[in-house]
Amino acid sequence: MEVHITELSGCKRRWEYALLDYPRSPPHIVSLKGTILHSVLEQLIRHNHFTLEKEEVLKERAKEVDDSLYRIAVEKSRDLIDRAQHWVGNTGLNLNGAKAEVRISRKCNDFILTGQIDLHTEDALIDFKSCRRILRSNFLAQLGGYSFLLDEKDKRRERYLIFFGGREVEEVKLTGSQMEKGDRLFRDSLLDAGLIIKELSQTYNSDNLNKFNKAVKPNKFITECKVSQLCAYCPYRGICSGV
Repeated sequence: MEVHITELSGCKRRWEYALLDYPRSPPHIVSLKGTILHSVLEQLIRHNHFTLEKEEVLKERAKEVDDSLYRIAVEKSRDLIDRAQHWVGNTGLNLNGAKAEVRISRKCNDFILTGQIDLHTEDALIDFKSCRRILRSNFLAQLGGYSFLLDEKDKRRERYLIFFGGREVEEVKLTGSQMEKGDRLFRDSLLDAGLIIKELSQTYNSDNLNKFNKAVKPNKFITECKVSQLCAYCPYRGICSGV
């Protein structure tokens, strides 16, 4: 089973839905705006230009989104796109040799932990956010997880959160205590994830999966549903009852 770092701090019900092969919902417009921002930044950093063609921006998810919804998402992302262009051209951070949208995986007992690092250099880990400036705990933990995937031991990179949702782009460099908090939160969430996935794996073994998928879905779930603003990013929001 593959688990993305961004899932560790959120609702775990999605893992159960995935194991039971529930139908996925199309991406929410909030999620699409974030994807558009990240794609534009990646293209600018790699190629110094960008396209908004749906297939280039959404890649394997392009077929999940109809053209009309994508056009609306692009129009609602215009300010984010303008700020992305301005930031790439004016940031004081050294982007020489920067690697954008690098996907890294690491085996963790019963699952594969995967992360897609927005940007990293020899000296910095950088995470892009489409919201206004707010130092949420899950943002700190996410950077802690990327440090874990990069197997940072002897030398830790500086960590930055770049917020594009305000009137101006804000660069936030994490303090040492914030980095330590992020590492601790990540380790705790990784431990919790391991326990949950182990229980799911034991409950939904191959025989049980065949039974559930071909007959009836369970009327009582193992995982607790945590309703929050993160529900907009969940691929199962269209069927989740929130209880």
